[in-house]
Amino acid sequence: MVIGSSALRRLASKSSLSSRLRAEARVIGEIRHKMTSLALGEIIAIEDTVMTANTVEIAKINLAAGKSEAELVAASEQFQQEFLGKQPGFLRRELLRLDEGNYLDLVHWRSAADASAVMEHAMASPQCQAYFAVMTMDPDKPDEGVAHYTSLAVYG
Repeated sequence: MVIGSSALRRLASKSSLSSRLRAEARVIGEIRHKMTSLALGEIIAIEDTVMTANTVEIAKINLAAGKSEAELVAASEQFQQEFLGKQPGFLRRELLRLDEGNYLDLVHWRSAADASAVMEHAMASPQCQAYFAVMTMDPDKPDEGVAHYTSLAVYG
C-alpha cells in the first residue's frame, strides 16, 4: 500500500508516532516538490527552445574584380561595427572563406522576423553600400544569394 504525503503528515502529527516518521514525511514532501519543480523546469526550457528558434542567414559573396580579401575584411568590420551589430535580434556573425574570391557571410538572428526587418532597410545604409561595393552583385537583386534557415539544434 502506498501512502500519500498528506496521509503521512496526518499520521506523523499524532503523538504516538516517532519524530523519525515526521522527518521522513517531510523529506518525502520535499522530494515530491523538487521533482515537480524539475519537471516544470524542463517543460519551460523545451518551450523556450521551441519559441525562440534562431534563424541563420547565409549570404554567398563573390569578390568584385580588382578587390582584395583585405578590403573585404575591412569593409566587413565597418559594416559590423556601424550597422549590423546595432540591429535588433542580431546574435553573431562569421565571414568564411570558401576558395579564392568566394566567401560566405553567416549571420545568426534571434528570429526570421529580425532578419527580414534588417533586409528591408540594409540597402539604404551607407555602411551596407560600402560593404556591398567590394562584392559582385546585381543592384536590382540585392538579396540574390541570400538564404534563411531555421536552427533546429545548437551544439557546443
